[in-house]
Amino acid sequence: MPSRTALALPAVLVLLAALAACSPGSDTETPPASSPAATDAAPSTTSTPAPAPTGEPLVLLAVGDSLTTGFASCATVVGCQAVSWAVGTDPEVDSIGTRLGGAGYAVTTVEAAVEGARMAEGVELVDAAFAEPGAPGAADVDVVTVLLGANDVCEDSPASMTTAADYGVALGALLDHVASIAPDAGVVVASIPHVTSVWDVASGDPEAAQVWGTGLCSTVLGGDAAARAAADERLTELQAVAVATCAEHPGCRTDDGAVAAVPVTTAWLSTFDHFHPSVLGQAALAEAVWPAVESALPAGTAG
Repeated sequence: MPSRTALALPAVLVLLAALAACSPGSDTETPPASSPAATDAAPSTTSTPAPAPTGEPLVLLAVGDSLTTGFASCATVVGCQAVSWAVGTDPEVDSIGTRLGGAGYAVTTVEAAVEGARMAEGVELVDAAFAEPGAPGAADVDVVTVLLGANDVCEDSPASMTTAADYGVALGALLDHVASIAPDAGVVVASIPHVTSVWDVASGDPEAAQVWGTGLCSTVLGGDAAARAAADERLTELQAVAVATCAEHPGCRTDDGAVAAVPVTTAWLSTFDHFHPSVLGQAALAEAVWPAVESALPAGTAG
């Protein structure tokens, strides 16, 4: 499936084109790990790989956009899956996949994420991920994380933002699709990061202004106060409809607004585009979603 630039227009990539890419991946295996150890680099804990206490197989499906692919989060702009909050392997992030390994599972991760994705593309993302060579069977999925919605707000103008009704329909279609192909999977729908806070903490930075001027999330970073207020209101509406839609689907739970409540600071932001999460920001996302993932784990297995 062709990728699109998430929360960033092609001009952002042109501006940073001199940077080399990290090595991307699609389906990866995370070995079980020992109990997490504290680190000064992130607000969460890190897991040290070790022989599995039980080795119970577990397949994690991560559905998302650039926040899940790690766009602009590592030492380069693209190809930063290693620092993804969901499927990454960098110990500073202590991703959901790493934490599951630390709980004793033999984890296989499947990344159904692409830069620029909106909730309406969720079903397509899932099908494309399982069509990849070497992907596990969809029926083997145990846990699903969904983090989509920032691009539904980051549009050229407030009028172009996804309506709450359309967002709810799209999420419902995704949850129905997951239930049909992975009926035993527990699903976690994460709340949308409070992207409008980025303006509050970084708008005075000249480097940020230069990158934002390429058209990055125009409703928040390029509009006026009225546009930002409209984006903030739409975020609130999307968060509410996600909770309601999830409640209508057995096996679905939300993060109780944990991701949306993560404080946005300059340290949380990428040094490249001053919008996407840094490694610290990715770690904060993993920490916020983890309690809901723990509640979604298959009964009677490790953890």
